Amino acid sequence: MSITHEEIASVWLRRCGESVRAERGDRSQTELAAAAGVSSPLISLIEAGAMNPSPRVRLAIADALDIEPGDLWAWPTLAEIRGGAA
Repeated sequence: MSITHEEIASVWLRRCGESVRAERGDRSQTELAAAAGVSSPLISLIEAGAMNPSPRVRLAIADALDIEPGDLWAWPTLAEIRGGAA
């Protein structure tokens, strides 16, 4: 089965947003935004899977969350892209 670029991007953005939300824990979007030096609406868009942040923003968020960027912004598996279990 062929997988489109759009399918990969959609799953990746959703997964990244979920990761940011999970790693944020009890902190508010505003607190994370301040720690990362970005706006809270940007954090909201990222968590919703509606924004593909720049590399600078990805690094700033990972640093603010004290997590490796590769762990936070990891690519989805083929199973995730196809809608199966990870």
